Amino acid sequence: MWFLYQLATAKNRTRRIGLFAVVAAFAVLVGGLAVLPAWELGSRAYRWVNLPEPIRLHRTVPYTAQQGQDVTPLALLGVITPVDTRTQSAFIGLVSASLALLGVAACWERRAMRLHACVALGGLAYALGSYSVFQGVLYAVVPFLDKAQSPGHAVLLFHFGLAVIAAYGADSLATPAPWLRKGLAVAAAALALIGAGAGSRGQWQVFSAIVAVLLAGILYAAGRNWLPLRGAKAGILLLLLVELSAGTRYLLLRRANPANPNNLDRLAQHREIVQFLRSQPQPFRFHADDKEIPHNLGDWEGLEATGGYLATVSAALFDFVALDWTRTALMLNQVYLVAKQPTRPEQVEVFVAPDGMKVFRNPDAYPRAWLVHNVRGAGDRTAAIRLMQSPEFDPRRETFLVGTKAGAPVLEACEGEGSIEFLARELHRVTVQVRTPCRRMLILSDPLFPGWRAQVDGVPSPLYAAYGALRGVVVGPDEHRVEFAYRPRSVYLGGVLTAMGLAGCLLLAAAAAREARRSRGPGGP
Repeated sequence: MWFLYQLATAKNRTRRIGLFAVVAAFAVLVGGLAVLPAWELGSRAYRWVNLPEPIRLHRTVPYTAQQGQDVTPLALLGVITPVDTRTQSAFIGLVSASLALLGVAACWERRAMRLHACVALGGLAYALGSYSVFQGVLYAVVPFLDKAQSPGHAVLLFHFGLAVIAAYGADSLATPAPWLRKGLAVAAAALALIGAGAGSRGQWQVFSAIVAVLLAGILYAAGRNWLPLRGAKAGILLLLLVELSAGTRYLLLRRANPANPNNLDRLAQHREIVQFLRSQPQPFRFHADDKEIPHNLGDWEGLEATGGYLATVSAALFDFVALDWTRTALMLNQVYLVAKQPTRPEQVEVFVAPDGMKVFRNPDAYPRAWLVHNVRGAGDRTAAIRLMQSPEFDPRRETFLVGTKAGAPVLEACEGEGSIEFLARELHRVTVQVRTPCRRMLILSDPLFPGWRAQVDGVPSPLYAAYGALRGVVVGPDEHRVEFAYRPRSVYLGGVLTAMGLAGCLLLAAAAAREARRSRGPGGP
């Protein structure tokens, strides 16, 4: 939109197009380190968008998914008076709003003023979401705009534009135009009367009325030369800071309020459960009942968990879990359940916390890694579901590959279970020592994703998507050291692009500085 504005107002449009092309090229380069990995994940993931089921990137987010994510017209009353809103707050304060009105009145002839006024109004119109036809039209015609499912966040554009306009208004206080200050004083007094009339409905309206009275008094005193201009500016700045700081007061919660328990206390109320889980042999995963523990306990405490709240998840992993919610959870090494009641008759109670929460053990949970001696093929997801739910299929001894064209690797069935020992487990690297009497596939119950590499005794080995989602690598008879390492090409390529962009920026800056010194000459400007 900025480019289109510049193009519409430019005399030399060819030069503007060239400059915009340079800016766009550098934006692509510098953003490579963030954009490429994000695109790689987004194109292979499900995303939750306020719908019963997650969707893939290629699907358009339905417009109805944005309901409840906009700023309501009633919340617009919170522009000058703090009100609690369900999304972003539109509050900027009466002082800022008054200065913005002054800026519009005094500096409207300036192009930058009109531009930022359009930014502010456009941001506000978009933030209204379904209450504004403007946002709906853009949603329908602008590519990828459907992925930004929270129109209420556009209120930040409204704040940005209004802050610039208010700055113009503050600067105009120094201009010899008493009628402006008098008019603003009258407007502030009128707002004070309105706030006083609404005071019976809330203390914040009374607060805004008091701010309006003080602002009107400062401006009136400055207009009558009773207060020097410097003193008036200091008073307005102090009043602005007081109002903005008071406007955030309703966000602070008392920890002792039983009607609204503090989230910080909730994060620390399961210490006994956490201590018990930490004392158990690693590795394992656990699952917490989200009705009893609504936050991601595993992430918060540094323990590996299944389930929880996520914005997105690998599509292959989600499809694997959805094959059979109970069976796949066990295959993901879900050894423990944290809840008040068991969810399966096989579960064994192993710990009870003072608050009544319990820990149950799944005795039939799979280990973090195991060996299989047979690989089947599943042509599509439907075939994979039938295979997983078949009583004849034993995931402890065999696996399947979904939609593979190259054919499954040849394995051997023999006597002896073999052994697996974890030597190292880090976020981006896992090392295991494997001993097997014959050729088998090692299954690691961690998700496979582009960028993971495998080495067997230091030699690169192909990775297979076991069960459609987990990491599998073939090992021969005898003892082997297997290492899984995450080395995503998207990160390396993105890093190279970002480095090129930053280096180009530095070179352009150095060239510009050299040209500026040359234009000044040896004698200076």
